[in-house]
Amino acid sequence: MQSLFWSTVTLCCLASVAVAQIPPIRAGSIEALRAGGSAGPIPSRKAHELSLHEIAGGDVKPGSEGELTRGDGWGDPLHVIQVVDDANMIVQALGKTWWIEMPTEGIVDDSDIRISGKVFTLVGTKRYDTSLGTKTVYHLKYVREYVPEPVKRERNLRQWTDKTGQFTVWAEFSKFDDGKVVLVKKNDAVLRLDPKDLSAADVKWYREELKARVKATAPEKPPRR
Repeated sequence: MQSLFWSTVTLCCLASVAVAQIPPIRAGSIEALRAGGSAGPIPSRKAHELSLHEIAGGDVKPGSEGELTRGDGWGDPLHVIQVVDDANMIVQALGKTWWIEMPTEGIVDDSDIRISGKVFTLVGTKRYDTSLGTKTVYHLKYVREYVPEPVKRERNLRQWTDKTGQFTVWAEFSKFDDGKVVLVKKNDAVLRLDPKDLSAADVKWYREELKARVKATAPEKPPRR
């Protein structure tokens, strides 16, 4: 009976230890462990971002490139542990140490910095010597400034027809240039058409459109006195 009692106690203790050792949810999943043990959603990573949170979770391969972000939804700065030289520094973020290869002018030891608008690549890991021995950390290298892709405007497409009525194309009227009607298709392909090849309805439409554009850009006449 006593043996059964101690077996039960042992099993309960083991179960408690197992629960305590459950690792936090990995970065890249819907939720991650927050400070203080509370769970919360991770913001969706954009395609151009290189997330420290995902690197720390082992979800990023060396050679990956993108605009550097903490990726944990907090947006706290990086803490500079040591400026190694004019092109390298050691920082701390997300409870980990990182080796960042980038110009360090104006950056000092034991300070907080924010890095935004800069594209980095994950080189891999780097080993360096400390007073307590050799340490291995993630190695990030600055590549260039981040330039966002221009937002494409939705084209005002209309159907154009040739004078035979057999051929049509969906395109936006761009301008009338050097005797040609210039159209731009959805895929940005440019067409230069002779007005005599267009249907009468299309010729009437682009002429009215040109008149409207001229009227819209003409300076206002001063009122008569």
